[in-house]
Amino acid sequence: MSVASLLKKNKGEGFMDYVSGMVASAKDLPKVELVPISVPLQRRLQTLACYFYFSMWLESHLLLAFLATKATLWPFLLLYFTFIYFDFQYEKGGRWSDWYRGHIVWTWLADYFPAKIIKECDLDSSKKHMFVCHPHGIFAAGALLAFGCEGLNISKLFPGIRTRILTLNANFYFPIYRELLLYLGACGPSKESINSIFEQGDSVAVVVGGAQESLLALPHTADLILANRKGFVAMAIKNGASLVPVYSFGENELFDQIVPEPDSPVSKFQKILKKFTGFTLPVYYGRCAFAYNYGLMPRRSPLNIVIGPPVDTVRTAKPSAEQVDQIHTQYMDALKDLYERNKEKYSVGGVIPELRFH
Repeated sequence: MSVASLLKKNKGEGFMDYVSGMVASAKDLPKVELVPISVPLQRRLQTLACYFYFSMWLESHLLLAFLATKATLWPFLLLYFTFIYFDFQYEKGGRWSDWYRGHIVWTWLADYFPAKIIKECDLDSSKKHMFVCHPHGIFAAGALLAFGCEGLNISKLFPGIRTRILTLNANFYFPIYRELLLYLGACGPSKESINSIFEQGDSVAVVVGGAQESLLALPHTADLILANRKGFVAMAIKNGASLVPVYSFGENELFDQIVPEPDSPVSKFQKILKKFTGFTLPVYYGRCAFAYNYGLMPRRSPLNIVIGPPVDTVRTAKPSAEQVDQIHTQYMDALKDLYERNKEKYSVGGVIPELRFH
């Protein structure tokens, strides 16, 4: 019985009933499946890379806390915080480090799942492109591996096209962590940021479903927040960029998620957090470095990232609602066609979910 099943099973009338039910049912939980000692070194390196990325936010804050214990470093920390306050590079095309993006740790991370890119066609490097990634999943691992680093050799698959992945502005408010993102080439999702990237001749990758879609990230489902998301279409038209559909088969299978009741305190907290910060906190679980069935790291499950043919646009400074709706419809049709072409080949676990737009 899974953790999610136990939560549904033990809905008591009150808090103590709930706790008592959970304690009584603890014996039904599966035993911890420990990782054997005799794991090959290469797999250990892959797990280490996975741990590094998925705990990068925590590691950054632990390092900052350690530095803050050294009084001699306080003047430098003050200067750094001042720098952060005035640094809006994430809205001006960001920073970029070929060395960091091409580090072997990202190859290990890609091999952990394993992940691969399936390119359905070539793209014209003289044009601008907006890679639109689906689904968000819990952490948008497919989008990161495809466009946020060179773990899957995206620059060799699409020579001459340099793509910057977009993430929430809030991520650039966290010391140290922000620098790690910036050197991957990440930028904020604002209009100013997107325009700046296109003006520099680069392309963008955006996960349009965002935080709201992460709450739909359940294994063997394909539910996308897309039906009413049209801002990315308008931005593409204004810059004359093609819309390139990208679907990561296996993204939703990396974690399990416990879905709270609609009016529960957890659900209300998730909604409030999303309203005020732009992100939310799904209640999820996967595995850890020492066990296969408990923890906050993703499972080793194949990630097949399919990049389909583009939907071209004609640059229009002020596109009408009708133009946006037309391209939006064309894009959804293109994404659905991509999904239907590949679902039987790349869906995980023998389950082929229906693609649904919300």
